[in-house]
Amino acid sequence: MNKNNFLAILFLCSLSSTGFAMDCDQANAMSKPKSTDIIPRWGLQVNIKHKQRVYFHTAPSTECKLNDLFIIRGDSVTAYDLYKDASQQEWVYVIYYSKRQDLDSEIVEGWVQLKDFEYLSFPTRKMPSS
Repeated sequence: MNKNNFLAILFLCSLSSTGFAMDCDQANAMSKPKSTDIIPRWGLQVNIKHKQRVYFHTAPSTECKLNDLFIIRGDSVTAYDLYKDASQQEWVYVIYYSKRQDLDSEIVEGWVQLKDFEYLSFPTRKMPSS
């Protein structure tokens, strides 16, 4: 699907209050090929100046918010992919590892907005503006 079709779908999805529902699985599948791998990975921490909670999303869209899945001030994540949406907002696909011992059952992953984080570690090349 080309960029114009993608933008048209996003516009129609923004009209969800009139009966159009955002298909988050489809939006996620469409965004993955357009995202940029972050290598080496970035370490990010929830920015304590902005929010108390940062919610995970199943796709890089505010409509795909997981209302019961969030991290809090001071939590850190590892960023794997960077995606800029049609409105130029930057999203990152992250993995959160619980501070508990049983890491296999305490791994959470999803999309979050980059503006809600500060960098803990990053490569020497220029970082995107947030």
